Amino acid sequence: MMQITDCHLFAQSGDRLMGVDTTETLDWVLELAASLDRPDRLLLTGDLAQDGSVAAYAKLRDRIAGLQAPASWICGNHDNAEAMADALVDQPQALGKLQRMGNWQLILLHTQVEDEVGGFLAESELALVEQSLKDFEGHSLIAMHHHPLAMDSQWMDRIAIANSEQLWQKLSHAQGKVVLLCGHVHQQQELQRDGIELFTTPATCFQFSPHSREFGVTDEMPGLRTFELYDDGSVSSRVHRVSGRKLSLNRELMGY
Repeated sequence: MMQITDCHLFAQSGDRLMGVDTTETLDWVLELAASLDRPDRLLLTGDLAQDGSVAAYAKLRDRIAGLQAPASWICGNHDNAEAMADALVDQPQALGKLQRMGNWQLILLHTQVEDEVGGFLAESELALVEQSLKDFEGHSLIAMHHHPLAMDSQWMDRIAIANSEQLWQKLSHAQGKVVLLCGHVHQQQELQRDGIELFTTPATCFQFSPHSREFGVTDEMPGLRTFELYDDGSVSSRVHRVSGRKLSLNRELMGY
């Protein structure tokens, strides 16, 4: 399985965010992805378009087609759910909330709040988690955009999932192992709480400074994350980063 996140695409190729051509950096990451073993599934975990246009989502849809893997899409705070659905009208399974994969199930949660940067889980999302965990005897991978655990980054943690404690309470219903993953934070972290692992993944554009009080970016390169899920509930994961390229960050254009 492969996670790609926080592409921040525009309809017009060449448009830039903080000096970065986000279409170009996505292409770098997809070139990297193509050099790895073909994944059995792609997870696209939000902030996929910066401008919320159908054309931006269609661009992503067409570019990932070369990886020849089924894809699951979720919205981030910058995304437009209606435009995303319009671009995927012939691929409704891409927006499915629940996927079964042998001894694992994949649960995809919507954390977007309209006109807000931070996230929130509606009662329907929490109910999906609880019921899915009760019904399935195997292990569960739960994917979302916003982070459900503090990143030790004051500005970022103010825009996490506001009611994340309710999610953690629902995880007690699991019959097998639970693993969480998210986008949003534009950085690699591996955290644990109560024996449950949370993985975060580099963006395909620029990366945020970790453990920071205020917004900042680093010179780290774009990347993706791969996962191997084993029948006993264990997981191995690795971050892969682009190399041999130059990132054109403009720190005078702070903000995204």
